[in-house]
Amino acid sequence: MNQADLVNLIANILTQLDNALMNLDPSSASWQQLYALRKHLDDQQRALVASIIQTNDPEFAAATGVIQTATNQLNQQINAQNKIDAAIKTISQVSASLDQILKMVP
Repeated sequence: MNQADLVNLIANILTQLDNALMNLDPSSASWQQLYALRKHLDDQQRALVASIIQTNDPEFAAATGVIQTATNQLNQQINAQNKIDAAIKTISQVSASLDQILKMVP
């Protein structure tokens, strides 16, 4: 996975989160937590787009592999609204992995 693939993957997650948020009560704790995570992912995506990753080494590939795996899980969880807590956990994993990638960027 390269940088453009990662940016597109995050964009797809954000779209799914937007759809999930529309189906939840905005006053619920789940909506608030999911929205906060969505905002954080959006900020991370912006930081990634603003940076230039100079390398596509095995460390980067491994980090993006974790994100791809988590995204596959997220796709399944978002489709089942009753599993929103599991989706929040997965999004947190994606966000943590993105933090690791952003630390590699100058």
